[in-house]
Amino acid sequence: MATPGLAAIPGFSKFWWASSVSEFGTYLTSVAMAVLIKYNLHGSTTDLGWVNSARWLPYALFGLLVGVIIDRARRRPIQIAADLVRSVLLIVVAVLAMTNRLPILVLVVFMAVFGLSALVGDAASQAFLPRIVPAPMLTRAHARIDQSSAVAQTAGPGIAGVVIAVIGAPWAFVADAVSYLFSGLMLIRIRVREPAPDGSRRRAVRVEVSEGLRWVYRHATLGPLAVITHLWFVFAGIAGVVLPFFLLDTVKFSSNALNTLALGAAGSIAGIGALIGSSAAPRLGVRFGTGHVVVGCHAMLPVAYALLAEKIRQARLPITRRARSQGIVMGTCLGPAAQLSGSSLRSVVPLHGCRRSGKRSIAEVRRHRVG
Repeated sequence: MATPGLAAIPGFSKFWWASSVSEFGTYLTSVAMAVLIKYNLHGSTTDLGWVNSARWLPYALFGLLVGVIIDRARRRPIQIAADLVRSVLLIVVAVLAMTNRLPILVLVVFMAVFGLSALVGDAASQAFLPRIVPAPMLTRAHARIDQSSAVAQTAGPGIAGVVIAVIGAPWAFVADAVSYLFSGLMLIRIRVREPAPDGSRRRAVRVEVSEGLRWVYRHATLGPLAVITHLWFVFAGIAGVVLPFFLLDTVKFSSNALNTLALGAAGSIAGIGALIGSSAAPRLGVRFGTGHVVVGCHAMLPVAYALLAEKIRQARLPITRRARSQGIVMGTCLGPAAQLSGSSLRSVVPLHGCRRSGKRSIAEVRRHRVG
């Protein structure tokens, strides 16, 4: 639970519960999607690629625009609506999958709408937390939420593998829908006064978006970090499509349920590496400098992927050992890079600057969790 100081803040515990439960649900869906497409819909790696692309396309197309819109509205109702929309979408997907009426094209459309809802919800969440937590305690609040995220990243895929193996992929979507419903109900119970947005200084959306783009990409720190983040998302997206299907095709256990358990276990192993890396990040940042650690970890990720590809080609290790060794390596590399990148953004973009939509939206995209 939260520390005594944070627990004394009205609304933070409910916000933390909403975030933590929906985070665990997210990992159910992330594992269930690959299993659903392969075993239930008999799809291909290409199909999973289209679905994942639809899921994240709204972030690329509408990220800055959503940041401007969030600036002009109360955050809590938007976040609640986004949670409820995602819950309904996941239930519909589950029902269609159970009744064998879910074509890949329909799933792609649903995931595009889901991605847009996730973008809006994430943006509103980032802007809503400062309304609950006083500025001097925001760092502690973010740290508490990040700890929950690390636990979900470590335990979530393994739990997802067990749940999917026992009750099936469609029911995992139902479980995730319940997590978003729980999140929405927790947010409804938060009592906080959100002042009406000040429209006296409002400018055209195009002007604010252009200003945000110029500010981010011309900034000495945020500009390169934004470019690196874009590239990372592209290639991580490729790996996120290839690796699940590769594991499901290569494990060759006696049943699909055991293959699903192996997929979830591999995800949890990578989560352990991320937890190790995130725990070491503060000390590494102090000793070597935040920027040096971020660059070094990003540089090590291609090495980890290259080693994985070489071991697969030479077949020197059983698949379970390959997943274990490379999952820990990649997770350990990514953990410090993600945490220290977020710390850099928070130090570069102070709290009073978060009202600028362009500045805030890039931080939201960087923090995002698979939804």
